[in-house]
Amino acid sequence: MKTTYLVALTLLASASATVTAQGPTPILAGVVTDTAGRAIPYARVTILGSTDTALTSSDGRYAFNKLREGRYTVRAQAVGYLQREQDSVSISPDKTANVDFRLRRVMCDIDCNPVIVPAPPKKPRE
Repeated sequence: MKTTYLVALTLLASASATVTAQGPTPILAGVVTDTAGRAIPYARVTILGSTDTALTSSDGRYAFNKLREGRYTVRAQAVGYLQREQDSVSISPDKTANVDFRLRRVMCDIDCNPVIVPAPPKKPRE
């Protein structure tokens, strides 16, 4: 009796671990690469207007598993690259939206700061 119970418990535990390992189907997924097609690890992908953010894996892939149905703007950004946005990404519960990004590298040294252009001087009144 104890052996049967132990075997049943072991099978149940392994079955639940298998279900957990598979995970939910993503509702939004994609890959972030540079212009040469190389993956950009740890890029930040953000759903604008929300707090939803994901970091890409070492192979540049990201996924969001829970989003409300609707249209979103999705932004990808990484240090050393120009950010990109994709507007009007349609999210529906029965289909995975695929949005890939290609980011262009920015050449910059360690002291790179935005340049502020001063306003032109005012002409004196005559």
